Amino acid sequence: MAQAWREAAGRALFVCHCPDTSLLRRIEETGFKVFRVEQTHPDSRDCELLHNVLRDTVDRDGIPPWVVLDGTHFDTRYQEAIQAADSPLVVIDDMGHLPFYHADVIINQNLHGLDMAYNHPPETVVLRGPDYLLLRQEFQRFRFRTAIDVPERADRLLITMGGADPENVTMKVLSAVSELNDSTLETVIVLGAANRFTEKIEKVIDQLPGPSRLLADVEDMPGVITEADFAICNGGTTVWEMAFLGLPALVISISPIEDYLIDGIRTSGVHRALGREAELNSNELIKEISLLRESRGLREELIRLGQNLIDGNGSGRIIRIMSRLRKGG
Repeated sequence: MAQAWREAAGRALFVCHCPDTSLLRRIEETGFKVFRVEQTHPDSRDCELLHNVLRDTVDRDGIPPWVVLDGTHFDTRYQEAIQAADSPLVVIDDMGHLPFYHADVIINQNLHGLDMAYNHPPETVVLRGPDYLLLRQEFQRFRFRTAIDVPERADRLLITMGGADPENVTMKVLSAVSELNDSTLETVIVLGAANRFTEKIEKVIDQLPGPSRLLADVEDMPGVITEADFAICNGGTTVWEMAFLGLPALVISISPIEDYLIDGIRTSGVHRALGREAELNSNELIKEISLLRESRGLREELIRLGQNLIDGNGSGRIIRIMSRLRKGG
């Protein structure tokens, strides 16, 4: 979203608390200034830093900048404090968990967002569903990727469970892959920078029957996705990136917030939703891997559904709406 705003309307900067130093470095290398929050809300220093940044970034006409909030800890009180500073506010929210939203725009880019209720002022604009999906700029070069080679049997598997994978679901998936005992299955495992189980995972990978590669802190995720035939992943934003690029996936929920997204996937049929990690046993996972791997028709259908759902223009739609609201339209 910051990339799209910069391209269309001007300057963007980040005020954030992020233990992932590699992510912060990547943001800065993309050309964005980062103000680092040492203590997050409800610590008062969070809001104080933001107010200082807002005061210093008022444009030459005295118009305060937009603020975009993304985080479940940003409550109603925090939103009210931003609006008290006269800044228009966008809230990115997947759960609808607050009793009231003091925002000019609310974004829920997921399928379950189409049916989610939000309490808000009558003038608030609520943007729901994948039409407003926020894709990073590096994915845009694949916007018109339609000629996808779908093999009779899928031999290239991508496994990724997000930035941290605190319950080490990657290991559970690798155990199932190992039990398949298929030397023709090539496995690529992507670990986030915050993953604490790298050494354990490396030992398991060495024992896999087929070729395997371990990638960490990947910068070209679109390239990795487009090289695979199918994937096993958690229920984060990567699910929609894969759908956009035409990669069918088995999706596992590894946190309560991902349960919402899994429900939307199950309803739409875009990917194969396997439910919560804790409730998934090895035999079920092996069965699903084999089904998706062997069924070319199923993979073709999942690809069709995903690419029909996501056109890659979500950020542009949002920026146009924000620009219109800023002009009072």
